[in-house]
Amino acid sequence: MAFGAETTVNCPSESINSAISALPPLQANTITVAGTCNEQVNIDFKDRLTIQGGPDATIGWTGGGSVIQINNSRAIVLQGLLITGGRDGIQVTGSEVNLDGSRIQGNTRNGIYAMQESTITVSNSTLSNNYRGIRTDSSFLEINGGVKIQNNRFHGISCNLSTVKFSGPPFADEENIVSDNGFDFGSGLGVLVGFGTRSEWQGQNTIKHNKSGGVQVNATSYANFIGRDDGATTIEEHEGYGILSAGTSTVYISGPVKIRNNGLNDGGPGILAQQNASLALYSVGESVPEITNNAGPGVWAEGNVSVEISSVKILNNSAEGMRLTYLSTAKFIASGSPTLISGNGVAAIACDDTSVPYGDLTGISPINCKSYQPEKTKK
Repeated sequence: MAFGAETTVNCPSESINSAISALPPLQANTITVAGTCNEQVNIDFKDRLTIQGGPDATIGWTGGGSVIQINNSRAIVLQGLLITGGRDGIQVTGSEVNLDGSRIQGNTRNGIYAMQESTITVSNSTLSNNYRGIRTDSSFLEINGGVKIQNNRFHGISCNLSTVKFSGPPFADEENIVSDNGFDFGSGLGVLVGFGTRSEWQGQNTIKHNKSGGVQVNATSYANFIGRDDGATTIEEHEGYGILSAGTSTVYISGPVKIRNNGLNDGGPGILAQQNASLALYSVGESVPEITNNAGPGVWAEGNVSVEISSVKILNNSAEGMRLTYLSTAKFIASGSPTLISGNGVAAIACDDTSVPYGDLTGISPINCKSYQPEKTKK
């Protein structure tokens, strides 16, 4: 295989687009950027192209559209760049892109917008002061350690019909942080898992202090939070809820995941499940999910919601530990240490007349439900 070209572009006197046009085909090429480049960069039908920059490397564009547009390209690497001033910082269509060690900020729509079966891997980068940090439609997104998505005006991340994977320590060197999004706009989430999106969260990820809530999973979507002793997701200090699951969606939480101190502004719950959603919370060995110190209920299930729960700690929430309403059920499964629901403000479990907790309710009190079904003791 022939070696590709290594080209340096000194901006603003030279052009990245001109350098791309002059690259030899069918080779792995590298462009090193120095200075501030005032142009809209177009990468079309290119493979194995790296654009990298030093400490002062900036690509800025205020002429409309995206700063960098990538179409039908593979193995594109963007590294060590400041990307700013456009409608989207990076728009990716049907392409494979790796963003590393970069800053994307001050774009009027999205920091990254990926669509049409694109694959985006983001590591060691900051996306801030955009309208959204990242938006994906029908694409794959991996947040792969050292990623900060902060102070965007609306959602930190918004995904539709996509697959999303968060990988923090020990699967990556540094934790991922999604925080302080939605405050300029007056509403906004840390992460929206929407419209058929599948998401997986492993290792240490922090979703913190976003305006409307931490993570929303809706419209037949799925979120799997996998915690281990050496790394687990924390969802905390939101104005609204910690997690919302709605519209026949499923949330699965296992291991030492922490959902705490949410509902700061409106008395919201740690977890709110609605509209035919399913929620499962399980221990992994001696490591258990903890839902603590939320301003509303620890868990609130309403609207034909099914909850399964085993060896979980629901402690010191200002309202109920668990609230069940409108044809919702909660199944308590005996496994290892019993579920601990204690120190909550109203009751351990409270129900309306249509909802029922059942199973291993050992040590859970008070239960303010018209009907509940403790597991029968075996003789």
